[in-house]
Amino acid sequence: MLLEFQELLLASFQSISQVMIVVFLGWILSRQGYITDKKQKWLARLNMNFFTPCLLFTRMAPSVNPAKVLELWIIPVLYLSFAIISYGVAVAFAKVAGLRRMERNFLVASTIFSNTNSMPIAVITGIVSSQAVQYLYLDGADTKENVMARSVSYIVLFGLFSNILRWSYGYSLLRGEEIPYSVDKSSSINQQLTKDDVAITLGNTDTLATEANFTKPTEATYLLGTKQAHHAKIKWSSQLRQMGAKIANSMTRPLSAALLALVVGFIPSLQQLLFAKDSFVYGSIIVGLENCGSASVPLVLVCLGAQLSTMSFVQNEYESKNVVTLAVIARMVFSPLISITLVTAIHYYCQDYIGIAADPAFYVVLGLLSAMPTAISLTQIAQGGHCENLLVRTLFWGYGILCLPFCMLILLVLLTVLDLIR
Repeated sequence: MLLEFQELLLASFQSISQVMIVVFLGWILSRQGYITDKKQKWLARLNMNFFTPCLLFTRMAPSVNPAKVLELWIIPVLYLSFAIISYGVAVAFAKVAGLRRMERNFLVASTIFSNTNSMPIAVITGIVSSQAVQYLYLDGADTKENVMARSVSYIVLFGLFSNILRWSYGYSLLRGEEIPYSVDKSSSINQQLTKDDVAITLGNTDTLATEANFTKPTEATYLLGTKQAHHAKIKWSSQLRQMGAKIANSMTRPLSAALLALVVGFIPSLQQLLFAKDSFVYGSIIVGLENCGSASVPLVLVCLGAQLSTMSFVQNEYESKNVVTLAVIARMVFSPLISITLVTAIHYYCQDYIGIAADPAFYVVLGLLSAMPTAISLTQIAQGGHCENLLVRTLFWGYGILCLPFCMLILLVLLTVLDLIR
C-alpha cells in the first residue's frame, strides 16, 4: 500500500510540475524583458485564434460521434450543479464575514467562475505524458491519444457553459455595481418635472379615451392598425437580427473549431477522409494542424507566467482584508470538497445508468475542473472596475502560490479514489 501511494504521489507531482515549470519559465522570460505586457497580449490572442482551435479540432474530430455526444448530457447538468454549489458556498462565506454588496458579488464571481480552459487542458496533457495516465484507461486496449481526446471533449463542453454564464451573470456581478456611482445632475431636474408631466399626460389620456369611446371606426383607423402591425414585424425582425449578431460575436475561434469538430464527427465519411492514417488529406494537412495544436498548451502556460510577473497589487482602504482569503478558500477548498464528493458518487453508483460515468478520465477531468483557481479571463470584465484589485490579488495567490500544492493534492486524491474503486 505504501508503494502504491508513493507511485500515486510521484505521478501527481510529475503531472503538475510539468505545468508549473513552464509557467515559471514564462515568469522568468517576462522579468528579463523578453515578454512585455503588449507581447503577452499578442501571444494570447494568437494562441486563442489559431493554435487553440487547431488543438480542439484535431483532438475532438477523430473521436467524437453522435452516440458519444448523447452521452455527454450529464456535463451541463454537472456544470449547473457546480455553479449552484459554488454560489451557496460564496453566499454563506459572505454572510458569516459580513461583506458589503460589492465584495459579496466579487466573492460569488471568483468562486463560481474557475479556469475551465487553459489549466485543465495543461494538467491533462501532463497526466497523459506521465505515469498517471494508466489510471485513466478504460480498458487494456485504451491509448493515450484516446484519453486525451475524451478529456478535451469534456473540458470543451464544460467550458462552453462556463463562458456563457461568465459573460452574462459574471459581468453583472463584477460591473453591475458601477452604474449607480455616476449620476447626471440633469436627472434631478427631470425628476422634478416628472410629477407635473405625469398629471398632464394622465389628463390628456383620459380625454382621448373618452373621445375614443364615441368615435366610429374609419378607414384611417384600419390603416393605422395595419401600419402598427407592419412596424411590429419590422421590430421583431430587427430583434432577431440583433440576436443573430450577438450570437455571431460570441462565436470565438475555439468554439467554432469545437463545433466544426462535431460536424466532422457526425459525418463518418468525412471523418474517415480527414483522419484515416493512410489518407492523403491526413498526411498533408491534418498532421500540420496537429503540430500547430501542440503549441497551444505551452503558449498558454508561458503567457500565464508572464501575466503573473506583471501583476501589481496594493490593498485599498475600502477593501476588507478577508475577502481575498475567503475567495481563495471558497474556490479551492470548499467548492471542490463538495463537488468532488458529488462526482465520486456519480462515478461509483451511476455507471449502469450514465455511460461516461464509468470513464476514469471523466472522473478526473470533472474533479480537476471543480478545483481549478479563479478564471484569469475575469480580468477582462473587472478591468478598470472596483473589483480589479481584489481579483489581481486573488489570482496571484491562486496561481502563484497555491496552484501547485493544491492541484497536486486534488489529483492525488482523485487517483487514490480511482485506485481504491478498481
